[in-house]
Amino acid sequence: MVPQSMRRRLVRSIKLRTKIWEPRMKRAPYDHPCQVGDPVLRGVAAPVDPAIIKTDNFQKIIDTMVRVMREEGGVGISAPQLGIGYQIIAMEYTKAHMSIYSDKIIKIREISEVPLTIFINPKMKILDYSKVSWPEGCQSIKGFTAFVDRYQAVQIKGMDREGKRVTCTAEGFPARIVQHEMDHLQGQLYIDIMDSKTFIDEDWMHWNLE
Repeated sequence: MVPQSMRRRLVRSIKLRTKIWEPRMKRAPYDHPCQVGDPVLRGVAAPVDPAIIKTDNFQKIIDTMVRVMREEGGVGISAPQLGIGYQIIAMEYTKAHMSIYSDKIIKIREISEVPLTIFINPKMKILDYSKVSWPEGCQSIKGFTAFVDRYQAVQIKGMDREGKRVTCTAEGFPARIVQHEMDHLQGQLYIDIMDSKTFIDEDWMHWNLE
């Protein structure tokens, strides 16, 4: 039989260890992209009330999206990827991004610059239903890519960070970015529509090195 005093010390010790190791979750918007498995990535994002667009808190969400996208070297990001279930996407494709590709690849994949663009409550319309398949990755599924079919050209409408109506037409690679981010707002990831046989770990060769 365990003495009462020892039992009390044991209980206190267990409570202390539990308190010390209790996980603490960050508050959204996160300073990193959520990873696959996080329920927020599978929810349908809610439309934004235009009345809150110019508020400091809402503008901070957009600022965080842009900062994280750039820090991660991404070309697009959605609010759900930072734990915020709002219909917001950001895109940017610079000369620095393009510099890793040869002129031949840039031409074949129809890659072009995309200035920093914000869309709130975006709506997408398909302009060209022909599809093109190229490798695609995601900051919420780090280290992996797969070939994904995407429509050749789309139009996207929504509001910018000032609440003004904006419309953009995208073809080729920019159209791929738009479709990828729009999928996030519907709780869909590229792995849901990828060619599963092309799904790879980008560092697969590293695991075989001596």
